[in-house]
Amino acid sequence: MRKLVWIVPLFSLFVFSCTDRGSPIVEPEDQDNPDIVVEEEGITARFYDAENDFTKKALTSITDENPVRSSIEQFEDEGYGFESENSFVVRGVGPDGSEFELTVLAMSNTRDRFRDAVYLFCINCSEGFFTVPLRVSFDKVNPNPDSYQIDESVWLGWIGTPLQSVGAGAARMSWSQWARCVSERIAAGAAACAWICRYSPATYLQCLAICSAGQVIYALVYCTIQAL
Repeated sequence: MRKLVWIVPLFSLFVFSCTDRGSPIVEPEDQDNPDIVVEEEGITARFYDAENDFTKKALTSITDENPVRSSIEQFEDEGYGFESENSFVVRGVGPDGSEFELTVLAMSNTRDRFRDAVYLFCINCSEGFFTVPLRVSFDKVNPNPDSYQIDESVWLGWIGTPLQSVGAGAARMSWSQWARCVSERIAAGAAACAWICRYSPATYLQCLAICSAGQVIYALVYCTIQAL
C-alpha cells in the first residue's frame, strides 16, 4: 500500500465520516496475512493489497487461466492495459460458512488514463468460476444504461461483455443486479473518499477500499454472497 501513502493525511480527516458501520478493522496474523479484515452480520471479508504476497501469487495463477487471459486480451485490443500493481484480492466467508475468492484485475485506459478504467472481477466459488467486467467512468452524465452512480461524475457499471465462465451458476445469476448492489453500497459508504480517489481511475476501487476502511470490501463480499 505504499503507493497510496499520499491519501493518508486526507484519510485521517475522512475516516470517521466514512466508517459509519462501526465494524472492527484489524490487522490479523494468520498465514494469509490479509491487509484488512471486516466482520459484520456473520460475514467475514478479507482484503489483500497488490503488494501482498498472497495477491502476487493469486495474480500469477489466475492470469494464466485461459478464460481470464482471453478477457484481458479482449480489453487490450480495445485500448486497455493490465496493471498488476493496481489489482487486489478479496476473500469472503458467508454466515453459512460458504467461501469464495474475488480477484480484481485493474486495466487502465492507455489512450486516456483519466477517462475510465476496466476491472475484471474473477469470482471463484462453489457455483463455478466467473469473470465479470465492470467499468469505472468519469462523466457528468450516465455513460450507459448499465452504469450506476457512485459519486458526482463517477459511475460504476457492468460492461455487458459476454462472460467467460465455468459452472451452471452463471446462468441463474443477475450480474446487472450484482453491479447495482455493489454500486449502491459503495455510494452509501464511501462518498467522502470517492473525491480523494477519483484522480486515479486504475487505482480507484483499491483506493476506496483502503480509504473507507473496509466498506468497499464488505460491499463486494455482501453483494456476491447475495448473488450466489
